[in-house]
This record gives sequence, structure tokens and C-alpha cells, in this order.
Amino acid sequence: MTWEALALSSSALLREAVRVMVTREVHRLLVIEGNRLVRLLNTMDILRALVPDRPTSPDQGF
Repeated sequence: MTWEALALSSSALLREAVRVMVTREVHRLLVIEGNRLVRLLNTMDILRALVPDRPTSPDQGF
């Protein structure tokens, strides 16, 4: 089996990362600057970016 690594430029918009993740049905993308890996972006990172004021404790609810 052959795996394909999916990568985006560090200048890509969040919506582009979401589009690639949904279209390709993946949960992780490599983020690169030139030939250098700068981050591994995952679905939790996307959720954190979309919901920055999430509750800090279970008592706070949704």
C-alpha cells in the first residue's frame, strides 16, 4: 500500500485546510514553509481555531 502525504503552505487559509481535509477525508495535514515542515495540523487544531472561547471545565457546559 502506498501513502500520499498531504501538505499545505504555511500561508494557506484555514478554509483551504478544511476543504482539503474534508475532500480527502483526512484528519492531519503537513504544513510547510519552502522545504521545511513547520507543523502537523490536525482536526483538533481546526476546532480550537473555530471555537476559541471553549469552556475550561465540565461545569461550564456548552
